Amino acid sequence: MNEIISDENLQKLNTEFEVLYLLYHRNSNQHKTAAWWSNFNLLLRKLRCILTLSLDVQDLSKKTKLANKEELIREKLYTIVQISQYLASKTIASSYRQFYSVIALGQFITLGFTLIGLLARVYCILLSIRGVEGNVGFEKEIKMHVDNGDIIVHTQDLNLKEPVAFDTLNEIKPKRTFKQEKRKKRKNAIDDIFG
Repeated sequence: MNEIISDENLQKLNTEFEVLYLLYHRNSNQHKTAAWWSNFNLLLRKLRCILTLSLDVQDLSKKTKLANKEELIREKLYTIVQISQYLASKTIASSYRQFYSVIALGQFITLGFTLIGLLARVYCILLSIRGVEGNVGFEKEIKMHVDNGDIIVHTQDLNLKEPVAFDTLNEIKPKRTFKQEKRKKRKNAIDDIFG
């Protein structure tokens, strides 16, 4: 696999797949009708294909008595690049938007952050595969690269403002300028009976 993807990146991709599969297994009954689940399911299936094909390539390279061994390996490597390119260019950007909606909903925030983190790691690993180019529109939203195994995210194109300190939030809150008049409560028949 040294031609297309390094063994280290393949191991990282396998680790990310295992975490995605655990999330899939744990949350399939509850979330399978959600809109983001189809992207999650597609990502899981395509990663499974990439890992299965890479295992096939490793097994084929170990076999010595195979007539069309080089042709089979070339076909499988080409399929790995095609699937990786499809994920990096089309699926990752839409999955990011769908997974962000999980965070925006506010009900399953930890699941949303986990999905976004896994998606970022998978995207960086897919970009390390030779012949795979990322989606230009998605890279304008978030630029990231891997430095010594750590993912570094650059968000200068997002126009994010500086974080506001917690103490200053109370000062920003507008004060009420109008007086609240206390209304006189009208009594009705129920109030006469129950007091």
